[in-house]
This record gives sequence, structure tokens and C-alpha cells, in this order.
Amino acid sequence: MDMTITDWIQAISTLVLVGVTAFYAWKTHNLSKATEKQVNASVKMAEEMAQTRYDTVRPVIDIQLGTSANDYIERGLAHKATTHPKGLNCILANIGLGPALDVHSHMIIGIATPKPEELDYNFGVIAVGEPEKQLCQAVHEKEGVMYFDVQYRDVFGRLFESKRELVEEKGNWTLGPLRTSVMENGAKQND
Repeated sequence: MDMTITDWIQAISTLVLVGVTAFYAWKTHNLSKATEKQVNASVKMAEEMAQTRYDTVRPVIDIQLGTSANDYIERGLAHKATTHPKGLNCILANIGLGPALDVHSHMIIGIATPKPEELDYNFGVIAVGEPEKQLCQAVHEKEGVMYFDVQYRDVFGRLFESKRELVEEKGNWTLGPLRTSVMENGAKQND
């Protein structure tokens, strides 16, 4: 089978076309990878910017034990009566950067009475620097750890929880470090 000059030209043209197409496909693939990296970087930057925007108005509710003489007496009586107090007076203060909305906590009213009443109490809004709000706070227990907790929202509607462990120290009740977490769909996210 003899190839004519036309056949040779057609074969070479086909090879050149296949080579150009392969080169174009390789360059397009590299370009798509670079574009994907750029899109991922842009998404990450947008998420970081949103987080920065959220953090500029993030509330943080601090929980402290009451400091009045009655509070100290109540803690002493609670300590002598039981190793698991039902509730103690606490003070809530917003030490964050933005207002805390829909602040609520599970509380016990009338600890000293024979039948204390358990309530979910809504404090509404606690602004930054607002005078503290005192409450008779329920002590919760989970896996042998006693703690106080309060939940609240920021201006973007994100749900947070502040929590402090109740610790027995030298015959008195004290609080452990403040722990805050972001709650998403009812599940805690590390914060």
C-alpha cells in the first residue's frame, strides 16, 4: 500500500491536531485546578471575614457566685446540708463585645423552702456593661460534675452557652473557669 503525498499530509495534519488538542486539554485542566484553588481561597477568606464580623459583636455571659452576706451564708448552709446543692445565688454579667439576647437559664426559686420551684427563666437582653443580674441558679449535674449554665443569642441569632463548674474547695463552694461554646442545631461546637 503506497501512500501518496496527500495521505502523508492528512496523517501529519491528524497527528498535529491530536497534539494540539491534547495540549489544550492539559492546559485547560491546569487552569481549572488553579481556578478551583482560587475559589477555595476566596470562600475561606469570606468565612474568615464573616467570623470576624460575628466576633465584633459577640456576647459572653459570665457567671459568678453572689457576693452579699446572705449569699455567703446560703453557700455555707448549702455546703453543710449536702454535697450536692440544689441552687445558689449567682450574678450574670455580659463581658463580651455585643448585647446578649434571649438570655435564659434553668433556675430554682425558693431553695430554702420545703418544695422549691424549678423554672426556665428568661432574662431578656443583657447589654455590655449593664448592671449585673442576680438569680437563684439551679445546679445541674452530669457524670458527677456540678455546673451552672446559661444560654443566649447574639445579634446574628447564633446560640451560645456559658458554663462554670461548681467546685468544693476548703469547705466552701467556688466556681471553676468560664467555658463558652457555640451551639449549632442544639450541638456544641468547640469555641
